[in-house]
Amino acid sequence: MLKAAYLNETEKLLARKKYLVLLIIDAAFCVFAALARFISLLIGDGMLKSASVFGDLPVDGISLYFLFFLPLIALLGSADLFGAEVHEKTLRMLIQRPVARRTLFSAKVAAIFTLAAVFAFFHLVVLLLLRLIFDHSLSGAGFAFGAYALDLLPVIVVVLFFALLNQTGAGSASSVALSVVVYLVVVFSGRYVAPFSGLVFTEYLSWHNLWLGSVLPAFALLPKIGILLGSALIFAGGGLILFERKEI
Repeated sequence: MLKAAYLNETEKLLARKKYLVLLIIDAAFCVFAALARFISLLIGDGMLKSASVFGDLPVDGISLYFLFFLPLIALLGSADLFGAEVHEKTLRMLIQRPVARRTLFSAKVAAIFTLAAVFAFFHLVVLLLLRLIFDHSLSGAGFAFGAYALDLLPVIVVVLFFALLNQTGAGSASSVALSVVVYLVVVFSGRYVAPFSGLVFTEYLSWHNLWLGSVLPAFALLPKIGILLGSALIFAGGGLILFERKEI
């Protein structure tokens, strides 16, 4: 039942043309970044190839990508599967099927995370292809795949966060607006408000920095893992309670 619900929710998301448009925009930004490096290299050194310039292309900007672009995808997916379906009265038909609400909630969350994962690895593949074109090398591709895979783990918390917020507004638009404001406040608090530094989940969206390269000791990693797990449990529990009590 969970598998059938998951496939149904994923198909609904992937069928929306706006995500195809966003994939094209994502690829366009990747091309722009590579061309900007190419032009700066050509003007500065008069060379057409440099491993030092294009070597970090697949992981350059990964922090901003996971901090803002992927949360945008998670927000839009949550708005489509939670806020919009309530507003458009299509959720009533889903609930009338012989599927438990917690199963349906889990399927929706899994579908949104799948959408975010598709965007993340599409972004990585485009950057790797651009590096192959400009630098004729794919060295470091394994590190890049590992970094993206690790950074996708905290995205689960982001998906649960937006799944919770998108059930609190009266309509789809109000839920999206609330989600944007609250997310930006959380990001700002974690970055610039000293008492919250290191205590909010957005601070760990660059998860690969803790696991690849200079790995922190186990006792230093445990509190960070606890923050992510605790946040996930709170958002999942709150979202599930709201979803089960929602009157359609």
